[in-house]
Amino acid sequence: MGYNHHGLVYSINVIFPQKVLAGKTPRHFLCRALLSAKTMETAQQILRDRGTGSADGFSVNMSFTRQEGDHLFHNAEVGPAQDTDESPMSILTLSPGEHLLHTNKFLRLTHIPEEVGLCMTSSDHRHARAAQLPSPDNREDLECSTY
Repeated sequence: MGYNHHGLVYSINVIFPQKVLAGKTPRHFLCRALLSAKTMETAQQILRDRGTGSADGFSVNMSFTRQEGDHLFHNAEVGPAQDTDESPMSILTLSPGEHLLHTNKFLRLTHIPEEVGLCMTSSDHRHARAAQLPSPDNREDLECSTY
C-alpha cells in the first residue's frame, strides 16, 4: 500500500502468472515508482513501463483523492511483458456507488496463464461466494453479517 502528496492512494494484490520473466521490471519497482504519480495518466505510464515491461503480474487498486469532481476508483491489472517491451494492462474505472471484488487472479487479462495452486483455489472460492450474495447498496450492507 502507498500514498503520495499528490493525493494518490493505492494497494496491490499479487497475481501469480505461470512465467515470471527475467530481464523485466519487478512489480516491487513499478509499485514504488507509483509514488511519483501526479495523475491517472502518469500512473498508467508507470505501470505500462514502455521499453521494458513488467516481469510478473499484479493488480493495483487506486484513487486520486485531490481530483475535482467525483472520486473515481481504478483497478489496473498488469501482466508480464512476454514477447513485448511494455506491460499488458487493463484498467477498470468505477464511479461512486459501484463496487468490485478483485482477488489474486486476472479477471480481465484472462489470456495470461496463471499458476495453479492454493492461491488460485482461494481466489476462485472467494469469487464464487461473492456471486451468491446480493450486491451491496450501502455501507451497512457491507457491515452486515449476512454478507
